[in-house]
Amino acid sequence: MKAFIIAATAICAIPGLSSAQEPLISAGEIAQARCFQFEVESVARQLELEPNTVIGCYVPVNEHEQLAFIKDSEGANKFSTALTETNEEGKISLKHFSLSAGEESRVKQKVLTMNPLPIPSTLEQTLELEKVPTELNDLAIFSDTLRTQLNEIMESYYKEGLQDIVIDKDFGNLSNKSLNNNKINSEAFYLPVSKQPADGYWWPHTGVPLANGPSSPLGKYDAYVAAVTGKNPNSVQWEIANHHTDTFWAGHCNGWVASSILYGFDGKDLYDHHNGVTISASDIQGLRTATSYCVSNTVIGSRYNSPRNDVSDVHPDVFHRTLQYYIRMLQKPVAMDYLSMMPVDNHIISGYEFTYEPAGGTRYLVTAKLRVHGYNYGRVSVKQVAKSYQLIYRYYLWKDSRGRVVGGRWVNNKDHPDFMWVPLNQSKCRGENPRMDHGYVDHMLKNLKPLRGY
Repeated sequence: MKAFIIAATAICAIPGLSSAQEPLISAGEIAQARCFQFEVESVARQLELEPNTVIGCYVPVNEHEQLAFIKDSEGANKFSTALTETNEEGKISLKHFSLSAGEESRVKQKVLTMNPLPIPSTLEQTLELEKVPTELNDLAIFSDTLRTQLNEIMESYYKEGLQDIVIDKDFGNLSNKSLNNNKINSEAFYLPVSKQPADGYWWPHTGVPLANGPSSPLGKYDAYVAAVTGKNPNSVQWEIANHHTDTFWAGHCNGWVASSILYGFDGKDLYDHHNGVTISASDIQGLRTATSYCVSNTVIGSRYNSPRNDVSDVHPDVFHRTLQYYIRMLQKPVAMDYLSMMPVDNHIISGYEFTYEPAGGTRYLVTAKLRVHGYNYGRVSVKQVAKSYQLIYRYYLWKDSRGRVVGGRWVNNKDHPDFMWVPLNQSKCRGENPRMDHGYVDHMLKNLKPLRGY
């Protein structure tokens, strides 16, 4: 079944910086920042076929470092970021954060293998684009508040004790060292159970089970928020008015994808003593799905929606490196629309096996066996890995004299994913229920006691 995905923009929650500490970015450096309005690929654009824009800015931190960040076009006050460093030879290294299964890791790339942001990593790369995005000279965001937020982010980049993922070299090259020439070779990487996507209901729009009465997940959410704040957010009312449709394929599978990858499954039933009701693990999964309907994300490839589009996109060399980067290097699942033509259906990849067969000259025939997970068609009450199946794709890759992959071609142009995407952090957009707040779901988990047996 297909699900409807709306806009996704950028947010990044970072620990605070003590006021006693000296800022790492000065007011003068803030004054030198340059911002642009970028037209980017987004999950919203894949489905609505409308341009999506974000505001991207570059702040010079010192002679060698720049902080690139994305300002949420919906007005959120936090950011997705990447800290880049350019050495004397012009080579770029990069740091960023990766959230998966509720854990945030700091990624240190000693070479710019892939860019985690949907905008270029540096100002110089932006200015080298064939079509430079619109520069925003009068953007009124440069304030002491912004500088404080950016310094909180900078502090996290240098903070001790965080879990680090270090990528100290390029990957995925078809060099003589990595392959035994003229023989069939293979590589495989499968995420462990703790990193695989959690099972969850896709919460269809038909019948609006998310908001069907006071015992529904949103009904319990409204009652809880009303009890702790004194004001009913009426999320049920909005959900029924905006997400109730007879379109059989419309639903929240995109929210399941994002919440499953970012947060996993909270397998506890909670007792809401304010209202005398149980908020089940299934209810929590529904709330996570609703508040993850829009997240900030990176999109790889473009949706095929007419014969005018490139049917071979997403291209196999990009597909290949994306799986290696996120699954093997970052140990984070990757979402995809596995239907190459116009319909959209979001599933999650958590492992792969690549078999390389010499195909003459600098070409290799690759058989990719993927472990793919789909959503559930009913409520899920226990913590478990989403049901998986195997997909097989075949494509050619070719390399240059140094073994670097420089291109590829699908064996069957209609047998491959349409586009791929990776959820980054929590965010909001116009397609998500505006009367819900991700923070109140966290508040439930923190403040309500689990029922006996947990």
